[in-house]
Amino acid sequence: MISKLNDSQIDNSFSQVITIRDCTRVKAQLKELYEIVNSLSDAIQTLNNDQQYLSTESLRSQVTLPTLMEELSKVKL
Repeated sequence: MISKLNDSQIDNSFSQVITIRDCTRVKAQLKELYEIVNSLSDAIQTLNNDQQYLSTESLRSQVTLPTLMEELSKVKL
């Protein structure tokens, strides 16, 4: 009976060690995943900022172009 109890305790201890190792591995993988998601989020934010800048510049060009065309036509005359 004692030997069975000891075997059971050993199995339990081994199982806990495996579980701790699994948790450690999962934590490391989650940390890596978090870093990847964070990097992607930063890249998306940069792209959004670039898109906003280009949109603003495009609008500014559209507003400025008619005025420049008018001035150019006056210069030709």
